[in-house]
This record gives sequence, C-alpha cells and structure tokens, in this order.
Amino acid sequence: MDKIDPNNRSRRSKPSDHDEKQNLKYSPHAFDPVHHISTAAPDLRPRLPTPLNQISSRRGSSRKEEKRPSPPRAEPAQPSPTLPIPERPVCLVRGSLYIEDYIQVSTLPISGETVTSTAATTTIGGKGAIQAVAISRAGQRVELLGGIGRDGDFIPKFLSSLGVGTVRCRNPVGLPNDISILSGRKIVQYTPTGSNVSTIIPGANIYSLDPAKDAIVPPITHLLLQNEIELRVTLEYIEMAHSRDIPVILNLSPLPPDDALRDFPWQRISYLILTDNEAETLVTTLKRLSGKKLPPSRPPPLCPDARLDAGLIPPIPKQPHATLSSLTHWPPLAQTGIIISSSEEGGGAVAVFPAACSPGAQIFYHPAAPHNLASPSRGKAEHSGSVDTIAGYFVAGLMEFALFDRWKLDDVAWHRILEKAVIASSMTHVSFPPLDTLPINSIPHFHEVHEAMERVQNFYKRELELAAPASSHHPSPSTSKRRSVPMDKSGSSTSHKIRQ
Repeated sequence: MDKIDPNNRSRRSKPSDHDEKQNLKYSPHAFDPVHHISTAAPDLRPRLPTPLNQISSRRGSSRKEEKRPSPPRAEPAQPSPTLPIPERPVCLVRGSLYIEDYIQVSTLPISGETVTSTAATTTIGGKGAIQAVAISRAGQRVELLGGIGRDGDFIPKFLSSLGVGTVRCRNPVGLPNDISILSGRKIVQYTPTGSNVSTIIPGANIYSLDPAKDAIVPPITHLLLQNEIELRVTLEYIEMAHSRDIPVILNLSPLPPDDALRDFPWQRISYLILTDNEAETLVTTLKRLSGKKLPPSRPPPLCPDARLDAGLIPPIPKQPHATLSSLTHWPPLAQTGIIISSSEEGGGAVAVFPAACSPGAQIFYHPAAPHNLASPSRGKAEHSGSVDTIAGYFVAGLMEFALFDRWKLDDVAWHRILEKAVIASSMTHVSFPPLDTLPINSIPHFHEVHEAMERVQNFYKRELELAAPASSHHPSPSTSKRRSVPMDKSGSSTSHKIRQ
C-alpha cells in the first residue's frame, strides 16, 4: 500500500458527530479529491523538562525519604468513534504511448514532392497517455503501463510532471539483446488552414510488458483500456481484471476486425465508451455477424431533465439515441454501461446507466456546454481528443464516488459524472496552429471544470426560473429555443456541437 505523506496529514480538531455526518454527504465544492486523505494529527507538543522534585539525587541520602501516596492516575480519554479512512482509488491505464511530431507546411506534399516545414514541435500522445493525463487532471491517482523504446527515456519524466505515475512504463520484455525497439511515433503534417495528414508507427506499443496477473494488484481499483495496443494484451487484462472484481472501462477505438468482435468478451466489460460513428459501425457489424437483427426490446426510459422539458437544451440527437437503444438490446451488453459521444448538432454524450438491462436503467443525456460558458477565455478551435477527455473524466468520476460506496450511485450521481465529463470535453480545444493547444496540453484541470460547471448550472438555473412563471401561459417552442442558447460577444449564438 502507498505510504501516507506526513506533510499531507490533516491537523483539524476532533470532529463532532455533526461533522462526521457532513463528511458523508457528497459536496463538489467542499470535496478536494487530491487532498482527501486525513489521519490523526501527531502529538507535536514540546517535551517539558522533568520537575526537580522527581529527579533523584546523585549522592545517596542516609535519611529515608518518606513515601507519599501517588495521586490516582486519570484514565486516558477514549477517542470518539470516527469513520474509517478510505483508501484512495488508483486507476491502471494499459494503453499506447507515442512520440508525436507536428510539422507545419505551407501545402501538403503530393506523391514525389518534397516540401520544407515552417514550424515543428514534439510532444507525447497516444490514447493511453492522453486518457491517463485526463484522469490526473480530474484529480485522481493514475498509473500508466505503456511501452517505450530506447529513444523514449524522457517520456516517464514528462508524464510524471503531469501527475501520471510512470513506474510501469518500460522497454518491452522477452526480446533478444540484439533487437532494439523504438517508441511508437505519430507524424502529423498540417497546413495553416488546418488540413492535416498523419502517419503512425506502432513501435514498442505492440510488444509485451508486465503480465496482467502482476500488473492488476493492489492498490489498483479500476482498469482503463483502449485498442491501440495488441488485442491479445487487451483481452488478457480484461479477463484478469474481471476475475479480481476490478471494473473494466473500455474505449474500443479503433474498432477491432470482425472476427475479433464476434468472440469479444462483452460480458466482462463494465463500461463501454464509443464515438457515435464507432457505435453505429459496431451495431452494423454485430447485425451482420449474427445474421439477424438485434432482438426487439423496449429501450430504457430517458432520465427526467428539467432543462430538456423547458426547451433550454437541444433535443437528444436521433442517431446516437437510436444507436444506443440498439446496443442495449444486444444480450452480451446487458450488464454493461454504455457511453456514446455525439458529433451531431447539440453534441455532448448520451449514455445508459448503471447498465443496459439492469433494474432501474435509464438513458442520460448532456449536450456540449455552450462555448462562452465552458471556456470563455479560450478561442474557438477544433475539438479533438474529446472522447479521451470524456473517458478520463468519467473514470475519475467513478473513482471519486468509490471513495465512499461504489454501489450507491443514484440518478443525481450519474448525471453529475456525465455532466462533468462532457463539460471537460467541451473545454478540450485543439487547433493547428497554435501549437500550445495540442491534445495532451489542452485537457482542463478539475478546478477549471468545477468553475465551468458552476457557470453552466447557474445559467440554466436562471433560465428555468424565467421559464417557470411563463409555463402557465404555454410558451411556444420557438420562445424556449431562443432562450436555450446564450450569445457570445459578437451577438451570434454559440454552438452546442462537439466535433470528434
């Protein structure tokens, strides 16, 4: 188990019964997920010198000292019963690591053409690395297990500076000494207008590292996977985590080939995260592989949302909603929670929690936060890597509630977890140029997301208060929709769209 740093110990006085009850209540403003470890404060009082009358003389005395009865010793006060301090969850991300080279050119070269770059930068990427950074910036502990080559000695230090544990990042094992493996690399050429082409070299990502039985050990409490490493490794970690009762969160991107989908262990997945395009492709593939339509079934109901009823947010996108309903009918996914990020107008994410066919299952929907509310200080840009941000912040939300009781997630908790992930995704901006908004640098910190959530919630609260008196007069849908989208400084309405 990790040692507790004495510098982080709380020195609060003994809590009252009222304080203990308040500590059980989840409060996003009073709860600091980074410094939530508290222990009994050490006794820092100075040691007083021993009284002179208790010090025996060095010289012996012939006179016999009179023994005086010692006063009765007071029994030490028994400490009041306190709540057990939960261990902070730790997520293991078994995923990809890439050295990413971004090269700016005036025009993209055609076959046989050589062009000179006008700017270039190098950073670290890969879905595994980006999602690990997202969990860290969401305020939770994360360990990344990824392969690096002989040219990647700087990678662990770089990721450590972003709060990611990297003791498990190492060179591939079991290779002959004369074989030297390079790190995975992604080369992106882009123009000032934003056109770009990419080339990926898998490198060390396709080789074996620690076996799952040695990696999924305490204090690991959650496992996050993608599909940018060898599929056999992904399957090995899924089986081991399931056997040890560790929740498995899978961002199945890119989708594996058809033969792998046919035999995929869907029942072992706790939560599945997809883009809307990937989800639609998955539904089509499952229908083709099974040779029949998905069994008809009534989809879970939509969780009530006052903003949706008042017309303050766009309606749930039809295609992601239909795709999600189709996936909930697939028997192997009956006990899996599903999240689909939408790229249609309105954006955001649609999900079913706690599982597709579990008792009380409901569909949850959050559109992308309006740009001038989520990140007013940032310029408009392309949204890239937003699915990775959703995955990281969603896992962090599960870990946050797991501090208390992972099985007591109600509708309000699911709404909050998904809302935070969507807002964080809305704040993840990537554009070419500038180069300071690369994927791994653009993921917001949790305090930025909390501030954005307050702005968004306060906006909708005011709008609902304005809509309440007019509800008796049956306002037209157009009136509600005009209030649904705030205006930016230029006077034009802000878009709810997330582009993956």
